[in-house]
Amino acid sequence: MTGQKAHYASAYTREELLQHFPAFGQNEYLVRELVGMTQYAVEYGYYAPGRDVEWSRKVDPGALTWEMFLRSNRWQGGQVSYGAPPSAFE
Repeated sequence: MTGQKAHYASAYTREELLQHFPAFGQNEYLVRELVGMTQYAVEYGYYAPGRDVEWSRKVDPGALTWEMFLRSNRWQGGQVSYGAPPSAFE
């Protein structure tokens, strides 16, 4: 454990996404893409019964849990860009 507190916040709708990531509102295309990807994953079964970390590892043996992802990136709670140029968020 890192001692960092985690807080789950839904970003399923446009309003929820912009509540947590207001800077994304500058790029309507980005907002539509992110909301669309989330809705697709929920509607078409990424979160279906039987699709858990073990299922993910069968599909991709290198799949990480959320905690493993955060640890591998040494995330400390700040805003991080994972390869997207800053202009993608403007």
